[in-house]
Amino acid sequence: MTFAKHRKLFFSTHTGHNPYLTWFLLPLAVYAETLLLAEVILLPAFFIYTIASSSYVPLAIVIGFLSVVVGIQVLVDPRRRFHWNLFLLIPSAWLVFYAMDLIEFQALIRSVKHLILRRDLKWQKWTRVGVLKDTRALGRG
Repeated sequence: MTFAKHRKLFFSTHTGHNPYLTWFLLPLAVYAETLLLAEVILLPAFFIYTIASSSYVPLAIVIGFLSVVVGIQVLVDPRRRFHWNLFLLIPSAWLVFYAMDLIEFQALIRSVKHLILRRDLKWQKWTRVGVLKDTRALGRG
């Protein structure tokens, strides 16, 4: 929905538009969404091939790569000591990535359905709770 709303930004040469956004980030985001759609076919095919061929090396490479990425993220986190227990979960992190992909895929399908049916997106309005009413506490009084 956001891509359709801001379609004029794609590959825009307008001087007010950031070229990094219009020529790199937006096309990269569309590419990522396209890959997400392709994962519906590619992931089951990958797992079927792995099981049918009894060659688990590709799966081990994927799990190893994702484990290294998550390990690096934990190591460079400024609150490393707080997240130290995550090292025990690193080997199962790839399952979390697949769960996140399912959620993102579901959202993508809903967005495409809204786009095809030409439905408007209803934005939620949030009410702030817990905001200080005394401006002196903020140093403004």
